[in-house]
Amino acid sequence: MKRFGIVFCFVLSIFAYSFDISITDYYDATFGDYIPRSVESIDYSNGCFYVVSALGSVNTGDSVVLKITYPDGTVKEISEQCGFDGDAIFYKRIDFRGVGEYNAELTFNGETQSVSFAVTPDKSEDPFEPNNFENNIFYLERGSVLSSLISAEDTDYYSLKVSNPMDVKISLNSDIDLYLGVFDGDSVIAETDNDFDGDESLDIFLEQGTYTVKVYSPVKERGDYTLTVDGSFPVYLPLTDFGRGFKKNVVISNLSDSEGNAELHWYNANGEEINVSTEHFLPFQTKEFDGSDYAYLKVFPDSIEINASVYGKNEEGNEAIAYEGKMLDLKNTVVSHIATQTYLYETFSYFSFNQSGEYFNYGDDLLNENFAENSSFLINFNDFYNDNISNPWGIAQSDADFTGVEMFRLITGDYYQATALTLTPQLARVFYLPHIDVRYFWWTGISIVNPNSLETSVKLIALDSEGNSVAEADITIEPQGKSVGIVTDYFDNGLPEDAVAMKIVSDLPVQGLYLFGTKRGEDITEDIFGGLNSSAIYSKKLYFAIMPSGDTEWTGIGIFNPNNKDVSVNLKGFDINGNLIEEKTISLTPLQKFVSLGKDVFDNADVYRMVAESEKPLCGFYLFGDLNHTYLFGLEAMR
Repeated sequence: MKRFGIVFCFVLSIFAYSFDISITDYYDATFGDYIPRSVESIDYSNGCFYVVSALGSVNTGDSVVLKITYPDGTVKEISEQCGFDGDAIFYKRIDFRGVGEYNAELTFNGETQSVSFAVTPDKSEDPFEPNNFENNIFYLERGSVLSSLISAEDTDYYSLKVSNPMDVKISLNSDIDLYLGVFDGDSVIAETDNDFDGDESLDIFLEQGTYTVKVYSPVKERGDYTLTVDGSFPVYLPLTDFGRGFKKNVVISNLSDSEGNAELHWYNANGEEINVSTEHFLPFQTKEFDGSDYAYLKVFPDSIEINASVYGKNEEGNEAIAYEGKMLDLKNTVVSHIATQTYLYETFSYFSFNQSGEYFNYGDDLLNENFAENSSFLINFNDFYNDNISNPWGIAQSDADFTGVEMFRLITGDYYQATALTLTPQLARVFYLPHIDVRYFWWTGISIVNPNSLETSVKLIALDSEGNSVAEADITIEPQGKSVGIVTDYFDNGLPEDAVAMKIVSDLPVQGLYLFGTKRGEDITEDIFGGLNSSAIYSKKLYFAIMPSGDTEWTGIGIFNPNNKDVSVNLKGFDINGNLIEEKTISLTPLQKFVSLGKDVFDNADVYRMVAESEKPLCGFYLFGDLNHTYLFGLEAMR
């Protein structure tokens, strides 16, 4: 018996001689074959399914037509012709395109057979699944992502955008045998597969463009891997005071252990370049700039890794914001939290564009049209929706590449508080909130957006300081819905006071953020709050660029281990001029968090900046406030 279609291996047939159609996701290593079986549903974590049919006797030129109907109603038709006379088996690999009902219809010799089945949500611990095909891809940024080959048939796809020509290093680290490839469309740019070795690395020069990175196990092993991208990526930093008179303190840091230059391009809101300069950075050096007169900053490094952020307080000193620059510009992003209680909150978004464009939409609503390259504009969603915001989240999209930030602020009573977050398109199934606090006068709130067309089940797992689960809660988020609340309200018996972090596991990819603040009481006369994006992207090197701790202000830092193994973390303390003055090592068990006031991490009081490095990816954050509880803001650690 012979086979045709896309053939993955040749073995003795074990199929019956009859025209039927079967679906399988099962690979039998003993026979080296794909064994058809009756399935009602297939887990999305498999990444694909196989249509198998024992056709019986065929003749040269006979045709087989396979029609696949996907959950969204689209249809793919595949036609094959027999190249031989005799007994044959047809089989074809089909990549998933979403969760839901599928139908496979096979026509041979005028007869048609079909089978329907369901593809169910992925229950794995891989945060980026499903990324098994190019239509459902995760965006790579400089740093690291933690992932896993949750199935022997799993192939993971990532998107890598290069805004200007540069040398890029892409590395894999794993205990299993892996393939690593970089593609420009269907063309292979570079690939590597060292037999029986999970450590792969590609040093390549890439022109401007968007590339696909592909990872799989050639020998069908299962296991974890770390994917790392290094390069001199530009940084995009929108600059706005949101009409609130915030001073814009711009922090630019060299994350490399070598020195080099970076070009700084400053623009006004109309896209006109106001200033350009070349700055020289020593290893791990940070420089601060006043960005108050500018609307947008682009930083182009030569041979070093640069990142940037901005922070500031308003003139009254009772509101403070901070947010990070991005190394990724896109044509769409999630605006994940628009406060719907318009009498309590005000929500802004601010966008900066790297190209000229004809439209910029939020959902079906046009926000701006015919805008210039490098221009920026601000929108107050409360004004835009005339105090009747019907959509608490949405997708902003444009025909031009852009970056953006959002701010929401409390505007009720005799106090005003605000927080700002960088907008991101990234979705994940597993992510972490590395800092929650419900002790004393603190509260923590979370927001989880489900952008999918199906409802998703979400598990909230509260973790103590050792990474142990101390409470769990299950929620369901409706299609294209959002869950917002105070963390204590999600748990039947409240949240234990020893809960310091949270793990979120969803059946479908979602996006999360969290806020924390204080409640007024005997010792607290003001309400403050800050916010951070959830952590689903990690790095082996975290940079804490500013750690002020004086008579009136404090800095709190946190380092979280998202791995299932112990990690050793080397901490390097630098003075304000970038000189290394102290080192120490800490150990973290799985899901454990190290948290400290910045001034207490090292013995030397002159430490002002810190680098944390590990062999495994980490995530980190820092919070800033004053001792009188009049303001608070948070930043993700630079990577």
